[in-house]
Amino acid sequence: MVAIAAGVEDEMNEKVAAQMAAEKVVRIDRAEELVRAYTETQRNR
Repeated sequence: MVAIAAGVEDEMNEKVAAQMAAEKVVRIDRAEELVRAYTETQRNR
């Protein structure tokens, strides 16, 4: 739910949620950081 609240699209939802769970950091601001990082990674390919 946190990932969705942060504006994560369906395809990235599980990835962001899994990363936050692994880090034991489940916050909207962290979800937003992960989305930005994943988006930048996709653009640089």
